[in-house]
Amino acid sequence: SQQFHVSFERDQCANCPNKDRCKAKIHKRVSNVTVSIKSHERAKQQRFMESEEFRNLFKIRNGVETLPSLLRRQYHADRMPVRGLIRGRFFFGCKIGALNFKKLFTYRKGLGHYAQNPVLE
Repeated sequence: SQQFHVSFERDQCANCPNKDRCKAKIHKRVSNVTVSIKSHERAKQQRFMESEEFRNLFKIRNGVETLPSLLRRQYHADRMPVRGLIRGRFFFGCKIGALNFKKLFTYRKGLGHYAQNPVLE
């Protein structure tokens, strides 16, 4: 059934500090709480997303995804005027080389704003 069923004594559930957030069914002698596995996993995932480790991983992913976007927008990697595998690879390699030279020149001028890798810190 993909659910956890837990039973508590009624007075134990009545004195609980979390009773306003809990969806317990209070019966004559016991209180029942049912929690689905999906909601448990979702709560674990949300706790992880609030951690500092997740924020660092998110920063790295954001940096990784900028390169393909940059190649598409500024270097028009989707619209290469060549046919064939070899020519396409050469043309794409030239675009990567141009991007690397541009990064090198902005780094040498001191105009680039480069973020530190949070994993290596």
